[in-house]
Amino acid sequence: KVTTASPDCNDYYIQIIDQDGTTVIASDEVYNQPSSTIYGWDLSGGTTYYVHVYPYGNHFGSYNVEVEFQPAPVAEFSSEQHFMNVLFTNQSKYATEYSWDFGDGESSNQVNPSHEFPGPGAYEVTLTASSPNGDNEYSDFVEFRGIQKVEGTHGGNSGPVTITVYAGGLNAQSQPILRSGSTEIFGSQIIFPKTGQVQAVFDIDGVALGEYDVVVQNPGEPEMVLLQAYTVEEAIEPDVFVEVNGRSRALINRWSTYTVDIGNRGNTDAFYQILWLCVPDSVEFKNLVFDLDVYDDPEAAEYLAECPPYWELDTLGNEPFNGRIYGIPLQKIPADYTFSIEMKVKAVENFEIVAFTTTPWFEPEDFSETMSYNECVAWAIATMIRDKLVEQLTGLLPGADCVYNSVKSLSEVTLAYSEGMLTVGSLTWSVSSVIWTCLKDLGQNIPWVKAMKVSKVLIDITIDIVNQYNADQDCQKYKVKDKKQRRVAAVTSLDPNEIQGPEGYTDDHFIADRLMNYTVFFENQSTAGANAVEVFIYDTLDISKYDPQTFVFDKLWISGTTHDVDAEGYDFAMDVDMRPGINCVVRVSGTYNPDNGAAYWHFMSLDPVTMDITEDPDGGFLPPNVEKPEGEGFVSYNVLLKNDITNGEQVEAQATIVFDFNNPIITNTFSNTLDFEAPVSEVYDIQLYNDELHEVFWQANDYGAGVEYYNIYISENNGPWELWRNHTLKSSDTIRANPEHNYRFFAQAVDFLGNTEPEKNYAEMVLGLDNYGNETMAFRIVPNPASENTAVVCVAEKMQEISIEVYSVDGRLMYSKSGILLNPGKQKIDIDVSKFSPGIYSLSVKSENGISSGKMIKR
Repeated sequence: KVTTASPDCNDYYIQIIDQDGTTVIASDEVYNQPSSTIYGWDLSGGTTYYVHVYPYGNHFGSYNVEVEFQPAPVAEFSSEQHFMNVLFTNQSKYATEYSWDFGDGESSNQVNPSHEFPGPGAYEVTLTASSPNGDNEYSDFVEFRGIQKVEGTHGGNSGPVTITVYAGGLNAQSQPILRSGSTEIFGSQIIFPKTGQVQAVFDIDGVALGEYDVVVQNPGEPEMVLLQAYTVEEAIEPDVFVEVNGRSRALINRWSTYTVDIGNRGNTDAFYQILWLCVPDSVEFKNLVFDLDVYDDPEAAEYLAECPPYWELDTLGNEPFNGRIYGIPLQKIPADYTFSIEMKVKAVENFEIVAFTTTPWFEPEDFSETMSYNECVAWAIATMIRDKLVEQLTGLLPGADCVYNSVKSLSEVTLAYSEGMLTVGSLTWSVSSVIWTCLKDLGQNIPWVKAMKVSKVLIDITIDIVNQYNADQDCQKYKVKDKKQRRVAAVTSLDPNEIQGPEGYTDDHFIADRLMNYTVFFENQSTAGANAVEVFIYDTLDISKYDPQTFVFDKLWISGTTHDVDAEGYDFAMDVDMRPGINCVVRVSGTYNPDNGAAYWHFMSLDPVTMDITEDPDGGFLPPNVEKPEGEGFVSYNVLLKNDITNGEQVEAQATIVFDFNNPIITNTFSNTLDFEAPVSEVYDIQLYNDELHEVFWQANDYGAGVEYYNIYISENNGPWELWRNHTLKSSDTIRANPEHNYRFFAQAVDFLGNTEPEKNYAEMVLGLDNYGNETMAFRIVPNPASENTAVVCVAEKMQEISIEVYSVDGRLMYSKSGILLNPGKQKIDIDVSKFSPGIYSLSVKSENGISSGKMIKR
C-alpha cells in the first residue's frame, strides 16, 4: 500500500514499478486531490520494487510517500463431522470477510458455520477469504459413505459403456459393478477423475434388458448400492455430432464467447474420434488444455516443448481461411454424453469457426492391432509422411512400417475431462513425434519446426480424403462428417438481446439435422443506471413442428462463466454465488410446458444473508456491461424436430426478454429451412482438349445448402464402375484415352449437409462411341444444356429400330418417338425442347439390345 500526499501540488502521477524497472504494477493520476492510495497485489517478499512520482504538466511541488506492506489473506479451515452435520472452524489469516461454498448448492458468509449435507457423497467445500488486499481460496472435501448419483444412467446392449459413480468412501481398490439378480458385470479400465468419483467401462454386449443396481465394493467393507440406477436398453449405434454455438455478429476489436460441442447421441460409447477445430488466430480457450504429459513420454515432451498444438491455415477446402486448425484426439465419447469447448475470439475482421469429425481411425475391438477400413488409412498416412520426408531429407529414410506402427500407437493417447475442463493431446504433436521417433531410430535428428511442417500433410488426408495419394478404394469411406460452422461478421454495433439457432448453410440457414440448439443472449447495456436484479426470458415453440416431449434445458452463462443445468424433467432451480465480485446469490429457475411448448427462465438476485430478493441497487447479479462480458448472459436449450418434418419446411424461434420492470424486449426471429434432398448432377460433355487428352465436364443443381463436392465414376470397356475423381471441387478434368477403348462416366454430387446423390451406375456420357459395343445403345445429347433444340447422336453397328422417350423429374412423359430406323454408323435425331420448362429431364433410348438412359437439361 503506497500513500502519497502533497501540501502544495494536487496534480501528479504515481506508479509502483516492478523489479525490472519498467513494468507498471499499479498507477494513479492524482488530479485536484490532497492524497492518493494505490495497491500492488501479490508482491514477492525480499524483492525490490520502485515508487515513481512525477509531475502532471507544469505542476511542481513537494510530496510525502508512505509505504506499508499489508499481507494478503490466506484461507484455511478444518472440519468436524457429526453424522450429516459438519462444523467448520475458520483458520484463515489477514481476512475480514468470508464466503463458503459447501458444494451442494448451499452457501454461507458466517465466520464458523455449521452445515447439514443432503446425503452420501463427496462434497468439495470452498472458503474464500477476503480483505481490501485481495481474495484467497482454500478447498477440501467432506465425505459421507454411500453412492450419491450416477452419470451415464442408460446404455445399449451392443458393446462397452462408460459409467461415472459419485460416492463417498471410495479408495484405490474400489470396484464398480452392475447387478441384476444373480448377474454381475464388473467394470474395467477403472479411473478416479476426482475425489468422490470412480469411472469404469462395462461390457454390456448381449446382456438382458432392464434395470440394474449400481454397486461399489471396497475390500473388507460393506458394499455401497444405489438401487435400479442403470438401465440397459436396445442398442443405438454411436452417433457423433458437433455443434458451433454463439453469435453470428461480433463487435469489432472486442472479445466474444463461442462454444463447440462434440457429443454422442447413441447409447453405446464412440471410440477414437478426432475433432477438427478451425479457428482464427485471435482465439483463447477457456476450458481446453493441451498437455504434453498425456503422452507419458518425457523425451518426446521435451522435443515437442516449443511446438504449438496446431497447424497454420490459409485455405480450408477451396475457400481462403486465415487461422489455425487443431486436431483434438478423443479416445472415447461416452454414450449420451457431450464435451463442451469454450473459447473467446477477438473480432479483428470477419471470421469463421469450423468444426467437424472424421471416420475413426481405430476399431474398438482391438485397437492395438486393427485399423479401420482394412488399415488403409494408417498406410495412407504413413505413405504420405514418408513421401513428404523424401522432399525434406537426404540419406536414410524411415520405411512406412515404422510410421504405420507409430500411427497405431496414437490410439493409446488418453484424455481427461473433469469439471468442464478438457485436457488433451494434439494431433500436431502426435504426428510430429511419429516422424521424430522414426528418424531417431535411424540415427537422424530433425528439428521440431521441420517435423511439424511435414506433419501438416495430415490435413490432406483429413480434408481431401487421400485423393492425391491414390489410396485403396476402402479409404473412400474415410470422410469428413457432421461439419458445422459459424460465420461471424465483425460489426461496430449489434443488438445485444437476440436468439441464435443452428447456423446451417446460406442465408436461409439450411439444415438436415433434427436436433435444434438455441441460445438466447441478453445484456445489461453499459449505459444502464444500475445492476439488473431480475431477468425473465420466455420462448414458445411451435409444437406442430417441434417434438414437445424432447425439450431439454442446456447450459447457461453469466458474466463469462458457464454453468451446467441439472434439470429434473421439465424443471430446474439452482443458486449461483456471485461473490466476491457482487454481493449476491442469483437463483436461476426454469420451467417448460410440453402441452403448449412454452419455456421460461427466471434470474433473481438474493441477499446472501437473508436469501430474500436484494434491496441493494448495486446487488443485482448483472452489472452494466462496462467491462465486457460482466453484463452479459445467455440461456440455451435443445429440442428435436418432429419426424414428419418435410423438405423445404421452415422452423422459427423467437424469445422475449424482460429486465426488472422494464418493457419486454422482443428478439429477432431465427429461421432454419430443412434440406433433405440430394443435389442432381450429370456428366454433360466431353471435349477434345489436345491431341492426347479429352476434358470431361460435369455440373449439378442443388436448391438448398449447395454442392460441396463431386465423385466422378468411370467404366472402361464396359467394365465395373470405379471412382475416377473423389471428393473433387472441380467441374472438369482431363483424361488420356486409349483410342481402342471406350469410357463411360457418371457424376455423383454431395451437398454441404451430407445429402448424397445415389450412385447411378449408368452412363451419362461416353468417350469412344465407335468402340462402345452392342450390349446397349450408346448416345450423346448435343447440345446439353439446351434452350430451343437438342439432338440425340447414336451409333449403331447394324440396321435397327429404336425409340426415344423424355420424362420430367415428376414422371410425366414429355416426348416420345418410336420406329426410328438407324443405319450402321452415327446418326442424329433432333428434338424440339422449346416448350419444356427449365429443369432436368431423363432421356432414354430403347433398342433391341436394351435401354440406355441419360439426363438432359433445359435452360
